[in-house]
Amino acid sequence: MKILMVTDLYPEAEERDPSVFALHRFCRQWALDNQVWVLRPYCTPNWRLRKRPTPSWWSMQGVDVMSVAVPKFPARPWFFSGLLQRAMKRIQPDVVVGHLGFNLYLAARLAKRNRLPLVAGVHMGDLVHGPSMLGETRLKRVFGQANRLAPRSPAVSRRLLKRFPELESRSRITWSGLDSLGFLPRATGENGLFEPLAGESLQIITACRLTKLKNVDVTLRALAGLGSTISWKLTVAGDGPERSRLERLAVKLGIAARVTFTGWLERSLLRDHLSRAHLFVMVSAPETFGLVYLDAMAAGCLVVGACAEGIDGIVVDGRNGWLCPAGDAGVLGGLFLRYFSMKRDDLSRMARESRLTVADLTEEAAAKNYLEILREAKEAGAIK
Repeated sequence: MKILMVTDLYPEAEERDPSVFALHRFCRQWALDNQVWVLRPYCTPNWRLRKRPTPSWWSMQGVDVMSVAVPKFPARPWFFSGLLQRAMKRIQPDVVVGHLGFNLYLAARLAKRNRLPLVAGVHMGDLVHGPSMLGETRLKRVFGQANRLAPRSPAVSRRLLKRFPELESRSRITWSGLDSLGFLPRATGENGLFEPLAGESLQIITACRLTKLKNVDVTLRALAGLGSTISWKLTVAGDGPERSRLERLAVKLGIAARVTFTGWLERSLLRDHLSRAHLFVMVSAPETFGLVYLDAMAAGCLVVGACAEGIDGIVVDGRNGWLCPAGDAGVLGGLFLRYFSMKRDDLSRMARESRLTVADLTEEAAAKNYLEILREAKEAGAIK
């Protein structure tokens, strides 16, 4: 099968940000038995399409990627796709997949022009920001054109179908999977770190791109609110535009001595940090899924995520982790106290449930699930 994915949520050469590798994990698995191309559009108001200092074409683990400049009118969300259309003639795909925002619109135009089936990957951002980016009517039209919709998590699926219940028969969840070359869950044995030893601090970690939506400031405020009730240390792994503000906030809250900002970590170093932590915390919103939750679960952490966001449905509150409102520092602080007061048998039970959960969420299984959806779309054909 020839698969074309249209998305800018895809790594460039020498990319460091792990948040853009989730879709690549699908594509590199598909490429083992199929031909896979990715068109990576970027918008520019410049009609002359000044040359961008990145290669037009590159290859990543069997996937051919093309970066294409797409000019648009400054005041209207109409995107020109002449370059993309020429690429379509070269590729001649069997199915077109669009992911995130204006990429969905471009994928829909290309699929319609070439009478090809469309699969619409649905992210939390499409449902939260899609109407303002594309307009409610245009977003609904794109979803209506797709013969398969692929919400990226149970939480996204619930929100999509609540808003568009008529799409239920065409909707299939496309969860992401754990990189088998990275963090592998252990089948047996206890972590030994679920319960802090006498005199030991509770080790907490978060790992993400430091942007506002990740709500790292909520974690800082929750920990500051604990006072001297428990001893704790927080590691913040990652970098981004919010880092300097978060560092200043830690100083303002009087907790800077207990918070370590590491910057970006290589995968092996991040694994080491996760394996030494008791809790992984990321209460981001909106959040489509968050592969780092799976990394943390596989490394032996118990995780705390935001309810009604991407990991809700994978993490079941009180069973294999915890969920709390994304912006509520008070509730999050209560979870920290709850963890510290739990018995070891209860923590071990949750840890076992966590390992069982992540053992089934492998990259290979996730890619196979998504590929079946693409095959369904190809067999159903384009919606006329």
